[in-house]
Amino acid sequence: ENMFLPEALLNYLLRLGWGYGDKEFFTKDEAIKLFSLKGIGKSAARFDEKKLNYINTKYFKKLTINQLKLIVSNSYPIKNVNQNYLSDLLNTFQERSEDINSFLYGLEYMLNDADIVMTEKAKGIIDSSNKLTLDKIIKSLVEIESWNAPTIEEELKKLSKNFNLNLFKIASPIRAAVTGKSHSPSIFKILELLGKEPSIKRLKKSF
Repeated sequence: ENMFLPEALLNYLLRLGWGYGDKEFFTKDEAIKLFSLKGIGKSAARFDEKKLNYINTKYFKKLTINQLKLIVSNSYPIKNVNQNYLSDLLNTFQERSEDINSFLYGLEYMLNDADIVMTEKAKGIIDSSNKLTLDKIIKSLVEIESWNAPTIEEELKKLSKNFNLNLFKIASPIRAAVTGKSHSPSIFKILELLGKEPSIKRLKKSF
């Protein structure tokens, strides 16, 4: 079940049978100031779920870091999490997510101390990967001293070239092992944020 932001729902309901020129988005103050019976259309209002989701995404993308922290704090203990790290993490997942649901769904494998839950698709990706390739992935990552997204990406690109494989064939099983999912923000950024030791630990456990 989707969680809609109050501002998005208010905006959608305001525009349901009412309009003010071509203006599509309204703050609460603008809605109070501009609303009048003159703008109400004569045709019956029709619920449009796609439109509501579109508006909700627009509002979600505008949420500040402090607003995101408040949302996350209701699901995960973040009081003792380094604030610079947390801001970087939340920004990364906000860019990739369409709404609160997908945002929290992704953060689960980053902020949850328990073992990650692996989807059947993620298991299938690992099972269909060459064992030699998986072993080489771990070896290459272990040797990285400067653990950051650009360095990780460069190292994995070298590996894919040596194996004559598309980078996706290298990144895909890593993503599956580290996140338990088949989709995520940039896997290089995920590895950076997760940290070297936890990343290697998850890879060894799944590979």
